[in-house]
Amino acid sequence: MSSLVERVLRPELTDPVLLVAMEGWIDSGMGVANAAAALMNGSSPQVVATFDTDRLLDHRARRPVMHIVNGLITGLTWPTIQLLAGTDSHGRDILLLVGAEPDFEWRGFTDAVVGLVTDLDCRMVVSLGAYP
Repeated sequence: MSSLVERVLRPELTDPVLLVAMEGWIDSGMGVANAAAALMNGSSPQVVATFDTDRLLDHRARRPVMHIVNGLITGLTWPTIQLLAGTDSHGRDILLLVGAEPDFEWRGFTDAVVGLVTDLDCRMVVSLGAYP
């Protein structure tokens, strides 16, 4: 397995479809993010794998979100890239690749994704996009 990805679990899936729903220039008006949220609504998705965003992302362009309560910093939420498993509204297994589109190491990233979905017997890949 690539050093860019950490496998969290290996769910039992039947012929899953991978939906690629990355944030970035291809997500005009957050159409992709909203579609991904609608697809996973009510399915309690599980994290299958996480990716090393310190290597994949330019944190000058995607800074962590600072949480402020009563003028005090209470935490940070760092950008993530995750592979999730869940079911659609018809009970079919789906995988969802979500998070910030990588800035670096695209070959390593795509090799890691292909390795994961091959291991999970993914039958199809659908890339979601929203253009202005």
